[in-house]
Amino acid sequence: MQKDLNTIRNDIQDILYQHQATMIEEASIAEIYRATCYYLRQTIGKNIYDTQKKMIDKKTNIFLSLEYFPGDLLFKHINYMNVSSDIQNALSKEIINLKSLLEEDKSIELGKSYMGIYTDSLMDSFANLKINCIGYGLLYRDGYFKQLVDENGQHEEIDDWWSRGKNWLYKKEYKYSVDIYGQVETKFQDGKYRFNQLNTSKLNIRSYDLPYISKDSEFYLKIRLFDDLNHTNRLLPKSTTQSDREEKLIQRYILVSSSLKDAIREYLTTNEYIGDFSSKFRVLLADSNLLIALPEFMRILLDEYNLEWDEAWEITQNTFTYIKLKEDYLQAEGNLLMKVLPRVWMILDEIHHRYIKKITTNNPNGEIKKESILWDGEVRLINLAKATNTKIDTINPIIAISHRKYLQFANPELFEFINESIKGDLSKDINKIESILDFVDEPDFIEEIGKIKQNHKFKLSQKIFDYYRIKINPYALFDAHIIQIDEKNRQLLETIYIINEYLRLIDNPNIDTIPKVFFIAGKADSNDVVGKLIIKLIYKLSLKINKDLTIKDKLKLFFLDDYALKSIGTLYTGIDLVQSLATPTKEKVNAFKLISMINGSLAIGSKNKYNLDFLDSTKNIIYIFGTEEREVQEIYENRSYNSQEYYYKNIALRKSIDTLNGAYGLFKPDEFKELFDLLIKFNDINLVLKDFEDYRSTRQEIDHHFLNKRKWYSKTISSIALIKEYSSDAVVKSQFDDIF
Repeated sequence: MQKDLNTIRNDIQDILYQHQATMIEEASIAEIYRATCYYLRQTIGKNIYDTQKKMIDKKTNIFLSLEYFPGDLLFKHINYMNVSSDIQNALSKEIINLKSLLEEDKSIELGKSYMGIYTDSLMDSFANLKINCIGYGLLYRDGYFKQLVDENGQHEEIDDWWSRGKNWLYKKEYKYSVDIYGQVETKFQDGKYRFNQLNTSKLNIRSYDLPYISKDSEFYLKIRLFDDLNHTNRLLPKSTTQSDREEKLIQRYILVSSSLKDAIREYLTTNEYIGDFSSKFRVLLADSNLLIALPEFMRILLDEYNLEWDEAWEITQNTFTYIKLKEDYLQAEGNLLMKVLPRVWMILDEIHHRYIKKITTNNPNGEIKKESILWDGEVRLINLAKATNTKIDTINPIIAISHRKYLQFANPELFEFINESIKGDLSKDINKIESILDFVDEPDFIEEIGKIKQNHKFKLSQKIFDYYRIKINPYALFDAHIIQIDEKNRQLLETIYIINEYLRLIDNPNIDTIPKVFFIAGKADSNDVVGKLIIKLIYKLSLKINKDLTIKDKLKLFFLDDYALKSIGTLYTGIDLVQSLATPTKEKVNAFKLISMINGSLAIGSKNKYNLDFLDSTKNIIYIFGTEEREVQEIYENRSYNSQEYYYKNIALRKSIDTLNGAYGLFKPDEFKELFDLLIKFNDINLVLKDFEDYRSTRQEIDHHFLNKRKWYSKTISSIALIKEYSSDAVVKSQFDDIF
């Protein structure tokens, strides 16, 4: 920004006069935070405008996603713009600590899954690689939910990010009308059929722009977020009821319809003929659920621009690319589409019949069922993409993260040390990080890596004490498991192992064992009874363990809710081991695993698809245990598993599980009987008991390896080098090259 400190201070003062009518010396931290945001917004807004002008003759990529995870934007912006020290020094007369300003920032979480981290990282790379792109999403004013945890379990409150996060939003004048429900009237007029939607519910959609800035460049992008107070206020949980599924369909439709209308508006500002749209704009869909954009685009061209079917069809075929970020052959419910989007359903039906006619003409003996778009009340979205000849790009790896956000600025000590060691500039070329593999046998390099990790562990230990008033051993094995809390992610397996370790220590407090500190975090869907009960179990177990002075510092357990995570900060920089335990065949991508590993941790994982794929890259830096996917499938098909066999044969396992029914005084009788029944009475569908012993023996191996710090930190060098393959920059360059 190249401004002297007095100018910065005066600019912030002018903003305070304008918005708060106060002096810097008398303003609150919240007021100065807001003024600082607005000060940065001036430069950000100008660079967004200038970027748009520079790209006016370039092809525009439209990127649609239901989730983004921008996070704490003040921290990001001051680092990307290289102004953190300038702002600190400009405000130093008031002894305003930059840390206190950062604590005022509200994390913008327009997502709840790894998809939000992935798409946020892709947008970060689009900006830094100077790829002309507009992101589109929904403005979840209430986020997902703010999580609080106590002895009664998880409580959900509204996430009030809007109170601070809106400082980064630019309100736009563009408004769009979106029609849902109603009926379709068909008329034959002027030699063609015309379709009118009657008795619809009209939604008036507003829009806001959220900036995506680049580091050390003035090439700035944005995501346009659509807002409807009745339908986009919150990110919905996994659908379990008809009303929830209906609401999620409305959200998707708001996104695709508003995005396409906005893109057409942008196109028509410099072009007259809608038929050339695909030569100027490309639409990238980051979720199979968004493939309803295809018939919606046809509807807009047919009904609003009066094109003939064949012309509209050709434009549609040349416009879309489906970015397949995961193996998802998701389907939509036909009855919901008919009810909520009757005109879109008509177009889907027409596409289906034309497609069936085409494939049967080309292959009379072909299997119609397999290729059908509409079948047995379902809409097969993947087949819809095939029917329209939509380009389908399968993205590997399945997860990618921004090295700027999750390494460079999250862990500057590690980043700068590596930069100096390889004599390169990783911020511009992350591929150079591969050079650190040359140091895996260099004692001095390994020692420095260990020092950086240990310093982070000291800081984390202090933050834990500040927050919980509990001392932890900074030399213990720090273990983290952070992902959505549910049956499939098997936090229950880890918890039973921790109970087993605790019972061993109760029996013999002087046992020689590696001290361990477990950190577990994640939200259970608000409608997930079992997930919320697992959170309650972990929390109550932590109270027992952390108050037990007889076991000293050999075992500690913390469940970190939203507020604790915010207070403790970048947990992943201090982690020695990260867990990824999902049941094979039910796996979910664990972004926290990758983030922790590229910050110098090792990993333990079940033999699910993602961990095995990961193993190809990680060699010996991920410990794999448990049942293979093939065997899990056979168990489900043959019903050959009996959890009670494992329960009665393994005394240590049985003792741990019996605590769920009140044994050994850890919990109240029957307090967690539902979890006991899940494992024993209902036969443990996630194979917790089957995998327990292998998990425990693998952890014994980990304990043994952790004693040899030099060898341990040598392995973490390979973990850090993973960012070369899994950085979003690398993914965009290798996977998106033919698109861009």
